[in-house]
Amino acid sequence: MYISEEWLALEKEVLGRRPLISGSVDEVRAAYQETSEMLAQLYPAIDSYQVVDRKEVTDSGIAIRVYTPSKIESGAKLPVGVLSVHPSS
Repeated sequence: MYISEEWLALEKEVLGRRPLISGSVDEVRAAYQETSEMLAQLYPAIDSYQVVDRKEVTDSGIAIRVYTPSKIESGAKLPVGVLSVHPSS
């Protein structure tokens, strides 16, 4: 698995370690919460983002929600997140 040098440096600088999460369900939840709180310090509060929210439904009936910042600096790199939820059969 390839992990970029930039990400590895961020882990070392911000987290002080690789966040390898394992253990019982409660231990995993606690470790995930701790890692999330550390990473959250790097970004503004979620309610401070001004975004345009758009929901679309494709021809096949798949719903897509797109969040686009209302102000984008020229040449800015934007994060991308994809969440795929499949209905159970």
